[in-house]
Amino acid sequence: MKELKAFMGEIVQANPEVRGKYICSPEDFTRNRDLPFSTVVRMILNLMKRSLSIEIHSFFSYLGHLTSVTKAAFCMQRAKLQPEFFEAWNKVLVDSFYKNYGENAKRWNGFILMAIDGTTLSLPNTKALRALYGSSGNQHGEQNRFILCVGALKHITALKKMNCK
Repeated sequence: MKELKAFMGEIVQANPEVRGKYICSPEDFTRNRDLPFSTVVRMILNLMKRSLSIEIHSFFSYLGHLTSVTKAAFCMQRAKLQPEFFEAWNKVLVDSFYKNYGENAKRWNGFILMAIDGTTLSLPNTKALRALYGSSGNQHGEQNRFILCVGALKHITALKKMNCK
């Protein structure tokens, strides 16, 4: 946990150069708002299951805030985050797990067992996605390969990758 807190607080929030790798524009998350970088990330990591408006209200109520934010405000702030942030967050999480519990990790014949699987995802046919992933579609739309590597005995996602151009 301390590694995740350090990554979020000391590295991402305190260091504009590092934060710049995880946001869309240098101006993003610079003003003092109701939805700073850390709050948006915490809301996303909270794994929302109900409607967005209910989740937002519950989240802010839990924090003891008398007011909440709109769905539109949350969506606008969420759009400023790059997916690379969550890849880096997951790497810190996995590295922390194996650093702190590696000796106690379940093993098969002395090895940490990893499972890898891949699939094809159908993506919306947009100019931006074609530029990023190329054009290899069929009659159902653009397609892309997705690979997932999971610690098979602990169910920890160690790697995920989409095929970019």
